Amino acid sequence: MGIKLFSREHRTIEITDEGQLVLEYAKQIVALKDEMYEKISENKREHSLDLVIKTIPSISNYHALELISEFHQAHPEITLHLSEAESYELIPALQNGSADAVFMRIFDMDESEFEVASGEEDKFVVVVPKQHRLAGQTAVTMQDLKAENFLMLGKETNLYDPVMKLINQAEFTPEVIYEGRRIDLVLELVNKGMGISIVMDKTVNLKEYPQVVKIPLIPEVTSRLAFVRRKNDHSVASEQIGQFFQTHAKFN
Repeated sequence: MGIKLFSREHRTIEITDEGQLVLEYAKQIVALKDEMYEKISENKREHSLDLVIKTIPSISNYHALELISEFHQAHPEITLHLSEAESYELIPALQNGSADAVFMRIFDMDESEFEVASGEEDKFVVVVPKQHRLAGQTAVTMQDLKAENFLMLGKETNLYDPVMKLINQAEFTPEVIYEGRRIDLVLELVNKGMGISIVMDKTVNLKEYPQVVKIPLIPEVTSRLAFVRRKNDHSVASEQIGQFFQTHAKFN
């Protein structure tokens, strides 16, 4: 442009008046470029036919999996990416944009940040070995479990805090001999007579664990499997599945 941007004198460098004028316009140009890239990215996301869904590991025990399959068959134009994740990973996946929607178990949830369609109800049960002293009862309370060895689903799952809340309300300190994230290992340990556990009813298939008995817990504590996604940030594919689960009679 035939102008001098910098003045170099006495080992110092200063921007010239012309340089200052160019700088102000350069800032606007860079800002507009960034805005353009962001708008292009938003447009791609909005029109994307890719759909990323993450679910709790036990999704196969719920009717929601059949509905996901039904949606997939009804919308072959949408490329579905379905994977399981631990409970503690699901909300961050929504927040950082690595998932369009998640299926998760909820007890209480702040719905100000997310859209939530509640689905099947589940409830806590106590699983004990078939030869256990409580195995023949029609229901148990937390007080009945004070002296038991606990096999706990750990802090990585969203069942740990509700179970610990029940224990604290019953005012005892549990003897925890196992804590982990694998429901199959918990049930196998119960099957072998190692202790008892508090789990969701639909996660226990007694045909696979013949030496396990499940007993209703009183008072009843329930959760729901929910379809959850961000508010006001939906692609075409996300909008399609959101409408499907918001209106599907079998899910609500």
